[in-house]
Amino acid sequence: MTLLRIFIMSMLSIVYSSNQVQIPTHSQDPLVRIGICDKSEPLVYIQNNKTQGDGNDQTYDHSIQTVSGLSVDLTNELLDAEFLDHYQKKYIIYSDHIQAKSDLEKNKIDILLGDFTSSIKVSQYSIPFFLDEIVILSFSKILSFNEIIKIIWNDLVQDILLFSIFLIILFSILLYYFENKVHPHMKDSSFIERLSYSFFMVTACFLRDLVYDPVTNTGRIIMGIWMIISLFLITIVTSVITSSVITLTHFNDSDLSDYRDLHQQRVGYVVYEPSQFEALKTISAIPIPYNDYQSLQKAIFNHEIYYAAVSKLIVTDLLKHEIIDRNQLSISNLVIGFESMSILISEKFGKKYSLPLKKSFDEIDANGKIFNLCQQYLDHPQNCNLH
Repeated sequence: MTLLRIFIMSMLSIVYSSNQVQIPTHSQDPLVRIGICDKSEPLVYIQNNKTQGDGNDQTYDHSIQTVSGLSVDLTNELLDAEFLDHYQKKYIIYSDHIQAKSDLEKNKIDILLGDFTSSIKVSQYSIPFFLDEIVILSFSKILSFNEIIKIIWNDLVQDILLFSIFLIILFSILLYYFENKVHPHMKDSSFIERLSYSFFMVTACFLRDLVYDPVTNTGRIIMGIWMIISLFLITIVTSVITSSVITLTHFNDSDLSDYRDLHQQRVGYVVYEPSQFEALKTISAIPIPYNDYQSLQKAIFNHEIYYAAVSKLIVTDLLKHEIIDRNQLSISNLVIGFESMSILISEKFGKKYSLPLKKSFDEIDANGKIFNLCQQYLDHPQNCNLH
């Protein structure tokens, strides 16, 4: 009887325990591992918090780092959605993009943030959010005095000034002919004085100094016509010279204007961006891989290469913060391709959460959060949202 009672109590205990609902605690919340690649501004900013040392010295505590940036804030918005808000976030900082990509491929991290595009084939899951241009970075030219004169004193300026001088001489002769015997400043003067006075007055009118007062009807008509003609001429001259000055201010910009100029040229690119490689192959350039943008800059300085295919978004930010020397390197207006900056997701995490993440993306896009985030970090927020 005792054994029977023990058996019944044991069975009841098993049934009772199997029906218990385990309430997850904070320590049991699932963890999402987010890889953060350094040197990916403005998509990712990594800041080491400073601690005060002895005296005036300051040291960096590398164990305490804060992360921000467009892709970081966007990922936080995605994970903070109602169906993913129970996830804890663990940020893993990478200085090597290739290692980060490898860890994502091996599912050692769930999400990877940095200057990566959807063309990186480490996973079938990604969320593109910004359309970027692939442009050419090259060494800036050194502007000499002769080149300055050549830019300002161009053929158009020369032609307009020669035509203006011809008209000045013509109107000076006409003014002399009709006014030299009646105008108070000329009638008692010598031939040379009268002729030079007419020339000076017409030239002064050309330069918008209207000091001459004709005394004959014909003289007034001549000067009226000349005032109208000279107004157009001086406006054209001023516009052309102004345009030349603007050209000087942008002289350091690359003069590369045709992709055929890159045919069979050695052009660098960052090794973890296959979209740049494919763009260079399309235009029959010779792609030369480098680990990062700083390596590309060094290669151009050392004349290993003369051109590099780069992300306009990333390089513009590097130039803005003077990480790349804007006085020695310039970005061309030539676009050789496009790439979509993306949040990369591992296969394991993507299989389970790709649909919720896309739903979350659509929700924050609908309420305008994506555009607002882009406005905080980018000069061209209209290129955001490719989902």
